[in-house]
Amino acid sequence: YAGYKLTTVGGAGVVQTLVNGTWTTCTTAACKSTGWSYSGGNWSISGNSASSATYYVEGNATVSGSPNGGGSGKKATNLALSIIATGNITISGTPKFTPENNAKIQFVTDKDLTISGNTDLDDTTNVEGQIMVREQISISGNPEFQGRIIVQNSTSTGGIATNTITGNPTLT
Repeated sequence: YAGYKLTTVGGAGVVQTLVNGTWTTCTTAACKSTGWSYSGGNWSISGNSASSATYYVEGNATVSGSPNGGGSGKKATNLALSIIATGNITISGTPKFTPENNAKIQFVTDKDLTISGNTDLDDTTNVEGQIMVREQISISGNPEFQGRIIVQNSTSTGGIATNTITGNPTLT
């Protein structure tokens, strides 16, 4: 499902795309403007910049702030973003997402998922996303999500000890 792979080569973060069935380091303007940055084993998007796509992240993924609008008095628009990660996924701030792919996959993680703040992961018209978590999930604040959440509840290696839901989330 992924259009981009966020990985490391020689310790440096690189964005890759599929070329003839092989993940290849991308040098195009589209790859350079995805909005993702790499530091210390973590891929992150912050502020108001991000590109719609499905990303396969080798490692942890963090999304904070208001990607694709919503900050500084702007009206938030839905960012078609899906993340499949081998590490933890952390979502905070006020991003507004819908799944990017036809399978409606929103987030898949082999570790833990944390959603906090005023994250908006629903669209009252027709979007039903899918969140799949191998270890634990923590939801806090006032996030909204419409779709399916599946948590395997495997022993945590990602840092969350138990599954928790606090605050005033809206889960439909």
